[in-house]
Amino acid sequence: MHHRDLRPTKAERSSAALREAAKSAEFNHKWLSAAELYEAAASFCPPRAMYLSQAEINRMLRKADNCRQLSSSGEGGNCVTGKETEFTTMTLADLAVWYTINIGYNPVEETPTLTVEELRRTCVEYCEIRGFAEKNPDW
Repeated sequence: MHHRDLRPTKAERSSAALREAAKSAEFNHKWLSAAELYEAAASFCPPRAMYLSQAEINRMLRKADNCRQLSSSGEGGNCVTGKETEFTTMTLADLAVWYTINIGYNPVEETPTLTVEELRRTCVEYCEIRGFAEKNPDW
């Protein structure tokens, strides 16, 4: 009987590290860096990699495109924080726009079944985490 090696390959580990770096760049609104890191992460893993599906690879490539669009549009510099936003009155479309400007991709395009309550909760959590990270840079 032949057993498949369950350890991640070097390429899969590299891709995971690049994805984490891309998320960090995206969090800090370094759109071009995030785009390049997402593209690199997607290129490191073949479609049948143990840890990534083709859908996840496509998602990273979409995120890279969205980050490039945000970089070229200049939207990344004018981000809205939770203190300035009243999420409870926003529609799903409004929340998706806010999320795209602040995070870098449209979550409704990625998950069409996303509800307004789920997206609202995600936006609030993002603002709370971002506020904590800004107050605690060594976190």
